[in-house]
Amino acid sequence: MTNFNSDSVIVIFGFSLPFLYFFYMKLMSKFFNLYDAMVQKFKS
Repeated sequence: MTNFNSDSVIVIFGFSLPFLYFFYMKLMSKFFNLYDAMVQKFKS
């Protein structure tokens, strides 16, 4: 029973990993764009 549980957790984690990575990259790109805009404001 425990063996099945750990396997299912690994499968779910493996399937959700690309989505989490994609979401993280989108979030970081948005954050970097915001940071870049702030830097440009302070420079000018």
